[in-house]
Amino acid sequence: KDAMKSGRFVVVEGYTDVLALHQAGIGEAVAIMGTAMTQEQLAELAKVGDSNRRGMVFLALDADRAGREAMLRAARLAEDRGVDLRVIDMPEGTDPADLVNQDGADAFKERMDRAAPMIEFQVRRVLADADLETPSGRDQALGEARKLISAVPERTATRDALVREAADRLDVPVDYVMAGPAG
Repeated sequence: KDAMKSGRFVVVEGYTDVLALHQAGIGEAVAIMGTAMTQEQLAELAKVGDSNRRGMVFLALDADRAGREAMLRAARLAEDRGVDLRVIDMPEGTDPADLVNQDGADAFKERMDRAAPMIEFQVRRVLADADLETPSGRDQALGEARKLISAVPERTATRDALVREAADRLDVPVDYVMAGPAG
């Protein structure tokens, strides 16, 4: 009910997270019951909102490998659905229930306010998972980051920020990130 009024959902893995968030006053929480968001679930979430605003979906999945991989799968599903998909950055090894129980509802709400668009999460994941100690590892990350960043509209603050972040992390000039794939 809260989610339908606000036009946004907070997607979590299980009922324990939903209960903790609801008890903390975050009534937009829904569970996907595991880490695999289905096309059907995303289609239902995409219906939220009205003709003037798109539904917004916050992913607050556990901060572990399975949760991160689930967010990347959700991004692929969401691409063509017009869903504004945001990622709530969770401290490593925690889930939403842990965060609310340890730090309170305000800490979770602050993380919601700072939730990153999915493209930022994807680029940061590529950079975080890369072997930055070797040239080939940096080259691989550069190629993956370029591909993701190329999907962001040119001359936007988001694209500029992602280009700078990738260049800094990979220790390459900005024009390396801006250039098209080698070949």
